[in-house]
Order: sequence, then C-alpha cells, then structure tokens
Amino acid sequence: MPDIADDFALRSELLPFLALSLQLVISNMARIAVMVIDSAFLGHLGTNELAGSALATIWIDLPLCTIWGMASALIALCGQAYGAKNYLLMGIWLQMALVLITVLTVPTTVWYFFLGGILHHTTDDSAVIAFGARFAELLSPSIWPLLAYVCLRQYLQAMGVVMPTTINGIVCIGIDVGANYLLIYTAGLGFDGSPLATVIAAWFQPIALFLYAFVYKKHHKDAWGGWQLSELTWSRWKTFFRMALPLGLNDGCDLLAAAALSFVVAKMGANVIATNAILSSVWMMVGAIFYGIGLASEVGLAEHLGGGRPRAARARAMMGFAVLALAALLVCIVLWAGRAGVVGLFTKDEVLLAMYTDVLPWYIAASSLNGLEIGLLTALEGMGQMGFVTIVTVVGLWGVQLPLAYYFGIMKGLGLPGVWMATTIAAAVKVTIMGIRFLFIDWHKMVHEAVTGAEAGEPKISSTEANDPAVLEARDSESIYIMTSSPVHSKAPDVGHVTLL
Repeated sequence: MPDIADDFALRSELLPFLALSLQLVISNMARIAVMVIDSAFLGHLGTNELAGSALATIWIDLPLCTIWGMASALIALCGQAYGAKNYLLMGIWLQMALVLITVLTVPTTVWYFFLGGILHHTTDDSAVIAFGARFAELLSPSIWPLLAYVCLRQYLQAMGVVMPTTINGIVCIGIDVGANYLLIYTAGLGFDGSPLATVIAAWFQPIALFLYAFVYKKHHKDAWGGWQLSELTWSRWKTFFRMALPLGLNDGCDLLAAAALSFVVAKMGANVIATNAILSSVWMMVGAIFYGIGLASEVGLAEHLGGGRPRAARARAMMGFAVLALAALLVCIVLWAGRAGVVGLFTKDEVLLAMYTDVLPWYIAASSLNGLEIGLLTALEGMGQMGFVTIVTVVGLWGVQLPLAYYFGIMKGLGLPGVWMATTIAAAVKVTIMGIRFLFIDWHKMVHEAVTGAEAGEPKISSTEANDPAVLEARDSESIYIMTSSPVHSKAPDVGHVTLL
C-alpha cells in the first residue's frame, strides 16, 4: 500500500464532527423522546399508572431491543458493502434484516400479551400489575413498525443520509404529544390513550421515511436491486448473523439486567418504582446525547482506519472523548440545577421529587461515567471489537451491578440510592476495563483489519476467489463500520463520509 499522509487537522475535523454529532444527537433524542412522552403523560394521571407502564416497559424492551440490536448490524454490513462499492449488496442486507424482524415480531407480540404473568412475580401491587399488563397489550401493534424504521434508518445512514431521519423524529414527537393529549383528554380514553398514541407515532415513522427518502428522493436507487429471495443465501445469512448475534446479545444482556433489576426496585413500593421511572427516562435522554457524540466519533475513526491513517484515527477518538467529557459536565450541571423542573415534567408529587433529589448525587456520578463508557464502547465497536464489548457488558451488569444493587438496596436498606450506587460502581468498572483495552490498542493492526474488511487495499485473495461473490461477502474478517468514498447520491467526488440532506 502506498504511503498515506497520516495527519489530523483539528480545525478542519472539529466543525464537521460537531455538525454530525448534533444531527445524531437530535435524531437519537427524538427517537427516545417518544418513549419518554408516555411516562410524562401517565405520570400526571397517577403514580400507579406511571409505575405500571414503567415496569411493563422494562420487560417489553427485553425482546424488542434484542431484535433492535440485531437489526443494527446493518450499520456495519451496509457500511462495508458501501465502502467496497458493492451497492446492490446493501439492498440485500436490508431485505434480510426486514425478513428477520418480520419473523421475530410474531413471538414478540405473544410475549407482550403474556406479560401480566411475569409482572405478578415482580410486585404485589395489583393496580401496578393491571396497568402494566394493559400497557403492553395496547402497545403490541407498534412492534413491527418500530423495528422496520430501525432497518430503514440504518440503511440510509450507511449511505450518509442523516437529515431525513432527524426531521422524521422531530415531527414524530409532535405527533406523539398531540395524539397523547387528544386520546387521553379529548377522547376521554385516559390511561389507554397513551400507548395508543405511541402506536400511531410508531407507524408514522417508517411510512413517512419510506415515502420521502425512497419514493420521493429515491436515495436507494443505486443500492437496491429489488426483492430477490434467491439472493438470501445461507453464506450471506452466516455473515449477517456473525455481526447481528453479538449486537443482539449485548443489548439483550443489558435489558435483561435492567429487567432483573426491576425485581429489586419493585420490592421497594410504587413510589420507588415511579421515581426510578423518572430517573430511567432522563437516563435514556442523556444517553441519547452521549450516543450521538460517540457515533459521530466512531464514523470518523472508522473512516481514518479505512484510509490507512492510524494516528488520525486515534486523534479522532480522543477528540470524541474530549467532547463527551464536556457534554457530561454540562449534563451534570443541568441535572442538578434543574432537578425540580425535570421531575415537574412527569409529576407534581412532592414525595417523588424528594426521592429523586436523594438519589441525584449518585445518579449524576453514574451518568458522567456512562458518557465515558459510551465513548469507549463506540470507539471499540468502530474497530470491530464487539465480542470484547459484550463480555465487559455482561461482567459489569451481572457480576457487579446486580449483586451490589441487591446488597446496597435491600440488604443494607439503602433503597433507591443504593441501587444507583451500584450502577455507579459498575460503570466505573466497565470504563476501567475498556479504557485499559483502548490504551493498548495496536492502531496499525486495526488499520490493516479495516482495509482488509473494506477490501480497499491490495488483493488479499486469489484471482479465483476474487471472481466468486460468495467468497467476497463471507470473508472471515471482523465487521467494521467503514465508508471511505463519497455517498452514491453525491455529485462531487470524494466529498466526505456523511451527506446531510
């Protein structure tokens, strides 16, 4: 491979990075906001309504987010196909993801309807159980559109198309707020109105995105060869699952730990469940900020790796850490100074505000560490280190957080502050382990693997294999999010990785 300038110009890198971060932060927050809106409306209906929906959400998210994680393999798979200029393969990966989520929607729907039996084992409060079971049943029609939207969004992002999903998410917030208000108060449906509003918003997202990005803008025209079931070969399924299963396992372990943690929290009463629901909702919104910045850093890191620039890749990762640290500081200030306003979005109950304030010091510490954890996680994912990330997640959640949450929260009688104390310690352990791994990364090795994975360097296979598409698609390389050329819809050559349309 010829020598490549391995320079990192902070001035030229920073503004595009911040612009992309802002786009992804808005997109992520808009997506999470739809879930938080339900909690805000239900919290004003009553503590039991909020507690029931919060408890149900933890358990319905378990299968949903596991499938969601598997579908997220499209980021890496479509990215590699895009980097190798095998655009039609991107459409095949999208087809496979849509087939997968359609099949898995069936057992997930069954899970939603039998959730009441599980909730009986988490709490003795019959009102909370009844609201939780009802919430899950009414929310079941949203499963397929939520997952389909993930597939379409990841497919477009792999081509650098970000803005349509951002606008879609913002509009969806307005639809969800309006539908909640109309169904709960105007139509008089009360509790039932909130999950039904979410169903409406869930169907709007994929339909609107498809009509705009596919039917009107035709962003897919160079990366779609039509529905061809014959192209869904076993070798491609193996390639797909090699990336999808670790992602699904990572998200599944995360959500399963949260579900197990709900047993601990549920033993503390409806007020604690409701307070933790507020904390969890804010946690998701703050996490969306961190993930937006982390993903923007990952995109640039992968681009530099694919371009054979190890020093620039490392510098991009460090820039991402610096921005994440600043974002974490600002989040801490806002959370502490605006604690009354935050709780006021969900409820006017002074008891819940007092409980929220008691937990806040540990919560802020955990949130700050979570920002650093997300920065390390996305950086390692950008280098194809998903197996390592999954192991750290499992150890941190099941080996540290859950045992300590039970010990501090129940055995020591510390209650909810004890649960978040355990969360803080677990986050510190995960940051330490991933931080050590990051410090000892061989960046030249990562460049070699990235270039090989994107098929961007000199030929690494025989001439016979080079003519075999199955070999090219199923090569035993790690899945890395690599896109080193300009988007297919860009009119200018080599204009960069992401196009904001």
